[in-house]
Amino acid sequence: MQILELTRIPMTGAAEALRRGVASPWEALGLDRWIRSPVVAEIVGRYPHLAEDLKQELASAFPPKGGVDLFKLLAFPDETAEKRDVRAKDFVRMRPFETYHSPGVDHLLIFYSHVEPELVTSLPTDLHGLRVDAGDFELVFLITSDTLAGINLEDLLKGVENRDSSRPVRECLMDIVAVLTQARENREDVVATIG
Repeated sequence: MQILELTRIPMTGAAEALRRGVASPWEALGLDRWIRSPVVAEIVGRYPHLAEDLKQELASAFPPKGGVDLFKLLAFPDETAEKRDVRAKDFVRMRPFETYHSPGVDHLLIFYSHVEPELVTSLPTDLHGLRVDAGDFELVFLITSDTLAGINLEDLLKGVENRDSSRPVRECLMDIVAVLTQARENREDVVATIG
């Protein structure tokens, strides 16, 4: 079974800040605010050197020659949590980028039939001058905040009939629209990964 994941992340804003040299990857992605938030600060305080390790892990997603390894970025901070034996409960609470995991293949089909043709482009190899590597993902798509701002997301619900047989389809689509709506409100992009 293939799973669709939608991750809300300020990808284009971060790429622009990095291209212009006004912020480090850590700052551009808002991780300075994230690590100071009460929940994360309390967890980090219980593990010696955890903050240092997190910064090193993020840096590995941005190779010295430029660009971003999307696979490593979306997996952040998995490697550090495993290395430092961070409790599973704490690890889940400290994830900086919100990800929606589809519970079944229906979501994948809905994503393609209702969302992909209108909103999604294959992940660009160059994003505001930043080279992007999809890493080990099978399929990766990017829905930018600019694209989201210009789309009436309610239109995605049109064409889904209200018969009982289409109820699961409508529910799947409403889950996807909810993620896109939150991203638009927060000026975030959505990275959609399928694999």
